[in-house]
Amino acid sequence: MDSATLFAAELNPNIATIDLHHTGTVADALEQLERELFLFYQNGEPYVRVVYGIGTGKLASAVQEALTKNPMIGSWEKEENGGSCIAVF
Repeated sequence: MDSATLFAAELNPNIATIDLHHTGTVADALEQLERELFLFYQNGEPYVRVVYGIGTGKLASAVQEALTKNPMIGSWEKEENGGSCIAVF
């Protein structure tokens, strides 16, 4: 992802967001991630913020792996806060 796209996404107050950090289990979070990514992709969103929170890193690793393997996602990059990333379709 180029720095201009990341910068624009981070500053966008209306960026589509998937909040996973209050989900019960990693499996539940990944299911929610896939479902919401598909909906945002269908709606023509250029990118989405995925919030997984800061904790043990288990959810972050699972989300990042899922984004890497997802054919809808062109690229993704962690945000500086450490608890989220921006995924580009």
